[in-house]
Amino acid sequence: MNTPRRMADFANAPGVSVLAAGGAWIAYSVSGGKDSSAAIAATMPILDAIGHPREKRFLLHSDLGRSEWQSTGPHVEELARHFDLPLHLVRHTTHDMVSRWERRGDLGIERWKRGETTNLVAPWSSASLRLCTSEMKIHVMSKFKKNLDGPIVTVMGIRRDESRGRSRAPYETQDTGMKRYGREECLSWNPIADWSSDEVFAVHDEQKIPLHEAYSLGSTRLSCNFCVLASINDLTVSSQQTQNLETYLHLVEMEARYRFSFQPSRWLADVRPGILPVSLLGRIENAKEIAKERRSIEQDYPEAWRKRKPHELAPSDWSKIIKGRNRIAEIHGFTDYISDPRAA
Repeated sequence: MNTPRRMADFANAPGVSVLAAGGAWIAYSVSGGKDSSAAIAATMPILDAIGHPREKRFLLHSDLGRSEWQSTGPHVEELARHFDLPLHLVRHTTHDMVSRWERRGDLGIERWKRGETTNLVAPWSSASLRLCTSEMKIHVMSKFKKNLDGPIVTVMGIRRDESRGRSRAPYETQDTGMKRYGREECLSWNPIADWSSDEVFAVHDEQKIPLHEAYSLGSTRLSCNFCVLASINDLTVSSQQTQNLETYLHLVEMEARYRFSFQPSRWLADVRPGILPVSLLGRIENAKEIAKERRSIEQDYPEAWRKRKPHELAPSDWSKIIKGRNRIAEIHGFTDYISDPRAA
């Protein structure tokens, strides 16, 4: 194991350095995972060293509702006690993550029926459309932070070796969530961007920082109880916990209802099929057949339609599109829909 880095520094975050020296608010964005708590441990000493007032620091957690491990709330409260900092819990005012997915699924069907989309869309978030991050975390936390006077530095536990998408994560950047409120002076800080996973676990060991139970149960990371980007290992571990069972069954029912797999190449139903009711298993098998046929139809659409260039379509192309839409409507059980998108 590598030697842990016991604190970050301001060398790669000059903007943060200026704001912190001026007494800016420090908002620790905590998911409950190991990286966000490591980011707290890495920055508290250097903030103390420059005389930054502790009363201007706090933990901020966005509760995603049914998508959270039930133990996550108590865990972030434990972190707040460990670091002796106040904790603010925020939630979306109208829906949790699960109901947001259902809303997306329902709206997607209605838009398809009206001929506004070329394909039916999955209800779930994806690597390119991370509703959980943009709407349920950044947006919700920004609504809380906008009520604070003065500059704000939001500290996050983003690390470059987590994924390809984060491999070029900067140490500091403008807080995009606050920019929408005209708060150009607010920054996001990734103080452990170049840390390894070993270093993160080591700092927890050395400082006796509590870890979420998901790690001891075998998960490699902590996010939603069922994440669209999770490995089969982490999905399996989560599905084996009684606290996550109700959400697991609900998400599998959604797979059956919308006929879309939870991940592009994996049905959540296949993670623990042995605990599913026979009736739900039957619905899942039917959903898989429908999804397969739907994908085949959509992949066979004229290229101009798939690229959303209807002005390039020939009359024969429209006949193929109409036939495909009629078949998709039939297998999905849609009745009130526009067959010819030109009538939309």
